[in-house]
Amino acid sequence: MTGSEDTFKKLSVTALVVMGILFIAGIVWYKERLFFCDAAYIAFNILRYGRLFIQENRYGSFITQAVPYLGAKLHLPLGIILKGYAFSFNCFYMLAGIIVYKCRQYGLLLIMALCYTLLVSDTWYWTNNEIHQAIAWLFIFYAVTLRMGALRVSRWYLIPVFILLAFITVSTHFIIVIPLLFLWVYLWLQGAGWPWDRQNSIILTIILAAIIPLKLCIVSTNSYDHAHLHNVTHFSLSDVGNAAKASVVKWFAYRLFTIYWLAPLVLATGLFALIKARHKWLFMWVFASFIGYILVMGLTYTNDYGNILLFHIESEWECIAVILAAPFVFSFLPLLNTRYATLLLAFIFLTRLGYIAAS
Repeated sequence: MTGSEDTFKKLSVTALVVMGILFIAGIVWYKERLFFCDAAYIAFNILRYGRLFIQENRYGSFITQAVPYLGAKLHLPLGIILKGYAFSFNCFYMLAGIIVYKCRQYGLLLIMALCYTLLVSDTWYWTNNEIHQAIAWLFIFYAVTLRMGALRVSRWYLIPVFILLAFITVSTHFIIVIPLLFLWVYLWLQGAGWPWDRQNSIILTIILAAIIPLKLCIVSTNSYDHAHLHNVTHFSLSDVGNAAKASVVKWFAYRLFTIYWLAPLVLATGLFALIKARHKWLFMWVFASFIGYILVMGLTYTNDYGNILLFHIESEWECIAVILAAPFVFSFLPLLNTRYATLLLAFIFLTRLGYIAAS
């Protein structure tokens, strides 16, 4: 194990602690999370109809819905079933973090923990939100497939696992496509830790590119997702200009310097490290992805829709943390010694956990 890997391994323990704290907090505040928004509605319908109640073809949510479903089949008391459902969300995220750790993807584990905290306050209580679940599937996908690549697992075993995990990830929520593609290009450009040669990389890229339009085909014309995707798939240059001035973007800019004030610092230090290391292509990719995400949000949420309800719109911004955190984790943290890097991460995580508790 190289010194850099050893450092990331030590730092990733901080991320595991954060995932554990969020799991414990989910037990303490289970009522606030279970009876807020959709969780109680979904639990009710699972118990009423005796089947999984997956909405909008977001198949990755089966992992948490299985808890009340199996609880009903086992005829457990209602209180235990509901508590189990409330606990299952952050239990899944914590287990996903352990999988990432066991696959030795320590840098990705740090990004995962930042994703669940850096831009999160009210939305943490919207417990059944499929974006939260899609993030866990995203990092499981990368951790497992990258580990298989590092172990030189045969393509005949790799590809089925790759397709299955990629499909579950993309189907769980469409917005996860942005961090999925961002990380794919970022890790490939970065080179370090990328386990595949050029041929295998191209094959896997083609497979990944084919799964995304498949999700588009699954979305029906009258669905919730289709309505939100319409402006993103049908726009003009003038629409792009208006998207940059949309109120959802203005509110995000305001919150970046109020409740999310650590996020600009994370991005700035990461970009500084890329410039210092002369990684111009990575710098351009991060910058373009950040601007692209903002424009996608501006196109999707025109006028004032979704801007008043922080718990809702915050979940839509949550995935941009992957873009903000990647250069910070992979390029800036290695510039610090382990002690200072640990203290910095502890400060970031504790501050953000404070905002979640205050919500």
